[in-house]
Amino acid sequence: MNWTPSEISALAPDVATENRARRLAQAPKWESLGRYEDCIWGYCKGAGIGSMAYEVKIYLKGPELLCNCAQRQVHCKHALALLFLFAESAPLFRQKTPPQNILHWYLQQQPQTAKTSPAAAVDQKELEKKRLAKAKRQAKKLAQMEAGMEELEQWLQDFSRQGFAQLPVQEKSFWEQLAQKMTDAKMSRLAYGLRETAQLLPFQSNWMDFLGQKIGELQLLLQSFKQREKLSPLQLEDLLDALGRVQRKKDIVAQNDPIEDQWLVLAQLEEIDAEGRNMRRVWLQGLQTGKNALLIDYSFGSRGFEQNYFLGQLLSAKLYYYPSAYPQRAILQEQQQSAQKGPFQIRMAENWQAAQTEYAQALGKNPWLNYQLFLVQNLRLEQQADERFILLDQNGQFLPFQTKIEQSLWRILAYAAEADIHLIGEWQNGQFRPLSIFKQGQPQAL
Repeated sequence: MNWTPSEISALAPDVATENRARRLAQAPKWESLGRYEDCIWGYCKGAGIGSMAYEVKIYLKGPELLCNCAQRQVHCKHALALLFLFAESAPLFRQKTPPQNILHWYLQQQPQTAKTSPAAAVDQKELEKKRLAKAKRQAKKLAQMEAGMEELEQWLQDFSRQGFAQLPVQEKSFWEQLAQKMTDAKMSRLAYGLRETAQLLPFQSNWMDFLGQKIGELQLLLQSFKQREKLSPLQLEDLLDALGRVQRKKDIVAQNDPIEDQWLVLAQLEEIDAEGRNMRRVWLQGLQTGKNALLIDYSFGSRGFEQNYFLGQLLSAKLYYYPSAYPQRAILQEQQQSAQKGPFQIRMAENWQAAQTEYAQALGKNPWLNYQLFLVQNLRLEQQADERFILLDQNGQFLPFQTKIEQSLWRILAYAAEADIHLIGEWQNGQFRPLSIFKQGQPQAL
């Protein structure tokens, strides 16, 4: 159903509310816009720092307008603004499956007496059956996660009472017991983090600081889950991903808009993760957009990965980000080898401070980031008195770095002997890990 501005104006309780609504009817003031049949929805960003977004949903045929703000008017400025925005920019509202609470509300708004053909009635009944089944599955998963979080809260309280020294924190079984409970509670990512902590802890020179950081991360997850109603829709997506919510790739593609670009493969890494799976991370950057993206894949047995990538490969493709307050993980679709040849120009940080500032901003949006791509130019390698190597930028600043393969260190030494180097790598667990070098307009292996 199409709405005109004059028809929307007639719904306003007064002129002042209408004027405020018109000022809010701008795309940058909204997020997660969507449409499903005769329902539209969106989240109006709060004005203050840390303000929660207002959820607005509209049944177009009613019309029925509902907003969760505190205003007591029949039609508040947020609801009217969303309808104004829809009337002026309907393509912004992409067809997709709504969140469960919005779907449930929408179904309640539909007239129950409408006459339909027998076939249509059967189709509608089947659709409703599927919707209810999906809602039940999600409610069951949420109940399991809530039970798991109660286990985690009790575990953290016991940890706090007894302290580091009184618990067998260096034993894998200490962490495995809780990890198994988190797996049973459908929080596989949380379980993975616990197992990874158990693996890394014995190798930390300052293990108490490391352990304190990991306990803090668990507390953040716990408190965020308990107060998830206060999170914005995208922050909630990040929280559920951090806990281990599984999303199908076809759903990500169906529910999100693609970014078309020439995607350059900057770095990739294969390793065995804490659960014994063969994991691959591939880092990309769009040459036109300057956006970074992370592809994560797993291979099982001897099958290998579905897609092969190599450094310096340029792909013309559509890229779909997973929903996030800081989009990073993505899926490539319709990819073709580009005919464009290097040298290429990529977006890099001028120094370590610039890279860390970008990372801090990313954590401000998504505090559960596991990896961050660092691209830093004009670095030089120096050896300290204790024979450790450091990477200095032009300001004389340095960060700790590690290479798991000794051969990589010797390649960095060889490159650094010629001139300042531009490095690409991951920041993880408080350290920079070089993965490739950017030389003569091309990423090259270390």
